[in-house]
Amino acid sequence: MRKSLLFLSISLIPAFCLGQTEIFNYKKALTLNRTLTANIHTINRSSGEVEFGGGDSRGPTTPGLNFTWIWGDGTSTNGFFPRKKTYADVSKNYLAKVVANYSATEKDTVEVMVDFVKGKISPIALDPKMRVYIPSQPITFDNSHSNFPKIILPPFSDKFFTDVSRADYEYLMQLGATIEFDFLNENAVLHQGKFEQYMFRDSTFGGAYSLWFTRPVSFGSGDGFIKGADSDFSSLYHEMGHNMTLNFPANFIFGGKIDGLANAIYSETMAQIFQYSVGYEIINNYKAYGLDELFLSKF
Repeated sequence: MRKSLLFLSISLIPAFCLGQTEIFNYKKALTLNRTLTANIHTINRSSGEVEFGGGDSRGPTTPGLNFTWIWGDGTSTNGFFPRKKTYADVSKNYLAKVVANYSATEKDTVEVMVDFVKGKISPIALDPKMRVYIPSQPITFDNSHSNFPKIILPPFSDKFFTDVSRADYEYLMQLGATIEFDFLNENAVLHQGKFEQYMFRDSTFGGAYSLWFTRPVSFGSGDGFIKGADSDFSSLYHEMGHNMTLNFPANFIFGGKIDGLANAIYSETMAQIFQYSVGYEIINNYKAYGLDELFLSKF
């Protein structure tokens, strides 16, 4: 067992010593030249209306073939992206499938979880020095480099946490941070003996970004990433991966030492590795981390 896993909970010991069965890996994504993607663009958990986004750069155009939508409720239709569907029963979840019909014999299929019923979280004990905060009030941070400006970003208001509570969201982010810190063998610069991170709102930005140089460390996120159970946790783990690897190793951090293309190669590669490794770890050990299966499609 890796050292930092000892900080988690005694309940984790059976999962890691005996090994929970692998239920997910990236083999298909690495071996297939896939062009088909599908996702939920909007979901109304009261009316049952769901809008699906995505597309296929290969673009099936054969008359009568294009895309087949298998909704998971016993019905199916044909048509192009985007697509809307209204489910009659919102008391349960559905596994929708999108089939790209390139020819009568060549096809590709992706699945999308339509989750009207929210997942449940039963938090386990995590190392408190790895806390991730989503503050409700603005905070001004200093930084570790004099040539970088002070950062002042507004907080996420309570309206963003009607589906998943602020506390549960912070737990999911702390869970990712704890795993990522273990990847570094706990060798990163600390602030006041901790590696806390703060997440702030940037409503003008379409994605998210690392602020690895602030003290404490922080990162910004656009509104589109924070959608309750439909939030883009994987991309936020990516930004925390930047925070980790640019503050590593503790005695000679990479942040500020490399620039230009070299920084892009190192920084983005490491953040991608951390992002997908955390997803693999959480999905394959979700029960040990206090999550139910409804959260699996979020990582």
